[in-house]
Amino acid sequence: MPLVRYRVEDRGRLLPDPCRCGRPHPVLADIEGRSGELLVAADGRRVHGTAALGAVLKHAATLVPPHAIARVLFLQQDPRSWRVLVQPGPTFGDEDPGRLIESLRRTFGAECHVRVDVVPEIPREPSGKFRFYRSAAARAELELGTMV
Repeated sequence: MPLVRYRVEDRGRLLPDPCRCGRPHPVLADIEGRSGELLVAADGRRVHGTAALGAVLKHAATLVPPHAIARVLFLQQDPRSWRVLVQPGPTFGDEDPGRLIESLRRTFGAECHVRVDVVPEIPREPSGKFRFYRSAAARAELELGTMV
């Protein structure tokens, strides 16, 4: 079956051995996610955004009251600099930005500078989806209109 080739910027890992069927083509071992979904921790580790920021949100959920955050958008500007947009929910309080900062630093490094901005609304992406994180590289592509 032919494979239609197009660039989706998925990241994967190839196995060193050929396929057991005898064909000499490379074999895909894992799909690690899209390259635009990788973030960098303060110590240089590359982490998948959904897993890492999912952990941040899970930890934050233990610290903030239920329904305190309606939507959140984590924007990584560089490995040690973050901007977090928060659309507050009905129980959002003055302590909640600090709790988000604590959760983010716990995962990405204590030396991270984090700025939390409370905004009335976090808009959808041009595709109509809501994203809860974006790296600086992906944001630059989006602003330039080069994202696929």
